[in-house]
Amino acid sequence: EMVYKDVYYGTLKSELTRIWEQEKTPVLDIDVKGALRVQKQLGEDCLSIFIQKIYIYKQSDSSFIISFCLFLCFLFYWSG
Repeated sequence: EMVYKDVYYGTLKSELTRIWEQEKTPVLDIDVKGALRVQKQLGEDCLSIFIQKIYIYKQSDSSFIISFCLFLCFLFYWSG
């Protein structure tokens, strides 16, 4: 998608396919508009998790907080 004049952003579907062929799960860090577009293209093969940006005290805490949020989302998703 062209975001600014001659500036494109996006994830190649071939890159997602390459990751799936390795039996791995791709994780995309994208905005809401991009997530909606991916959901539309992939349908039920897509799980979207929206994490609201929060203040992080130390940079080193960010990966823990994101991992914890993902854990809670997956726990909720598969327990329902």
